[in-house]
Amino acid sequence: MHVVKSFAVLACLMGAAMQSQAAKHIQLGLSSYGLVGEYGLETETFTWVNQLALQYRQDQWQLRVSQPYILQDGPAELVLVEEGEFDEFKLVGSEERAQKAGYGDPTLGLSYSWPRHKPGIYQANKGQWSASAKWKLPRADQEEGFSNGRHEYTFSIGRSYRFDDVMLQGRVGRHFRQYVEEGDNTQRNQVSLGAVFFPGKYSSLGLSVYHKDATAFQDDAVRSFNINTQTRVNRHWRIGANIGKGLTDSAADLYAGLQLSYRWYVR
Repeated sequence: MHVVKSFAVLACLMGAAMQSQAAKHIQLGLSSYGLVGEYGLETETFTWVNQLALQYRQDQWQLRVSQPYILQDGPAELVLVEEGEFDEFKLVGSEERAQKAGYGDPTLGLSYSWPRHKPGIYQANKGQWSASAKWKLPRADQEEGFSNGRHEYTFSIGRSYRFDDVMLQGRVGRHFRQYVEEGDNTQRNQVSLGAVFFPGKYSSLGLSVYHKDATAFQDDAVRSFNINTQTRVNRHWRIGANIGKGLTDSAADLYAGLQLSYRWYVR
C-alpha cells in the first residue's frame, strides 16, 4: 500500500508542475524487437514484442504510458522435474511447442530530472540527476502467460554527466511485486551503467551493461550487454536501433529491436 501512495504523491507533484509550467512536447513511439533464449528451461523460446508508447514531457517532468503486443513461440508447457544429488527441482520446457499471441501488461511511468538545463542534450560539461517510478498493471491474459496477475513497481534514481562528445550514465533501482501467498515475492535490486558517444549533433551511439537480482526461483541474476544508436531525422522524427546479448541463463541469449517516434511540440 505504501508503494501505491508513493506513486500517487509523485503524480500529484507532476500535476502541480503542469499547472505552473508551459508544456513542451508529446511523443508517440512504436518499437519492435525480438528475443531468443532458453532462460534456464533447456528449450529455446522466441518472443517478438511490438509496443506503442505515448509520452508527455513538460520541463523536468515526463509521463509515459506503454502497451505491448506479444507473439511467442516456445514450449507448450513447463514441467517440474527432480534431479541432482540432493533431489533438487527445476522447471524445464516441454518438447511440444506452441505459438501464442496477445496483449501484455501496460506500464505507466513518471520521471523527474534536475537541475533544469536548456532544451537539448548536446551541452558539454553538464550533469543531471533523474528519479523515476514505473507501475505495471496486471491487465493481460494470465492463462496464456502474458501476465502474472500482480501489480509491479520499480523505483530508481540515475545520474549522467556529459564530457564534450561522451556522456557517462548510471542508474540504481529496486523492483517490488504485489504480495501473494505461496508466490515469489522477492524484492530485486537493479543496476545499469553505460556510456553514450555523440559522433554528430543529431546522432548517438550507446553501450551499457545491466544487472537485476535473481528471484527466489532463479539460479542466476539477469545480466546483459546492450549497444544502441539513435538518430534525429528532423525536428519531429527520430529512429533508433539496439542489439544485445544476455550474460546469464536468466536473460535472453540475443535480442534486437527498432524504434520509431514522432514528436509534437506544444506551446
